[in-house]
Amino acid sequence: MHGAAYVCVTRERIFFRERRVSAVTYPFCIGVPPEWAYQRCAFPHLLLLRHRTTPKSVKWYNDGSLSRINATPMSHTVHEQIARSTVPSVTCGIITISDTRTPETDTGGALIRTMLEGAGHQVARYVVVKDEPTQIVAYVREFADAGCQVIITSGGTGIAKRDSTFEAIDALLEKRMPGFGEIFRVLSYQDIGPAAMLSRATAGLFQRSLIFCLPGSPAAVRLAMEKLIVPELAHLVWETIR
Repeated sequence: MHGAAYVCVTRERIFFRERRVSAVTYPFCIGVPPEWAYQRCAFPHLLLLRHRTTPKSVKWYNDGSLSRINATPMSHTVHEQIARSTVPSVTCGIITISDTRTPETDTGGALIRTMLEGAGHQVARYVVVKDEPTQIVAYVREFADAGCQVIITSGGTGIAKRDSTFEAIDALLEKRMPGFGEIFRVLSYQDIGPAAMLSRATAGLFQRSLIFCLPGSPAAVRLAMEKLIVPELAHLVWETIR
């Protein structure tokens, strides 16, 4: 969702254009990137948060229920700058799904941890679990209840008889992000060719936690983390809380 180049800030909410109101409580005058400036407006209890590159001409009006802004769309870059300022670090959980791996041999899980921590995020929970749907679901629920904003699973996304991650996780998802799996398979095709179609990598939202299901191959894990997850993690989490 695009916001607006002009954002109306109160002590509780950010109001965006076109009758839409953000759902997140935004700290008053806290965590705003330096390229945004505060400007007084016609309403005494509000401040106008204006991007420095945006012209100062803006029309305020009141429809009787919500003070709104007639403004131009916010650029993708500005959108992500606000997200990274609001969500500087993400609390994550890692679930490796394998019938054979152990914490000592889990190269994929170790790679996920290294890349998350290298980007400034925190790994709060980690487990290696058998490819059993009931166990997978139990740990996802436990991690979500523990406050993990992002849960990344590795393994069990193929079509072999024991691969059950997709069914277990998909049944939990309240909102799905089909674009993740689609883009991942396109990128994977460039590396391994038609075999990329065997991957059922997926992502979506469960309660307030984002879940990413990756293949077990370290090469596939690196591809997904490097090209998709790590660059957008703060932005994605911000979208779930605003």
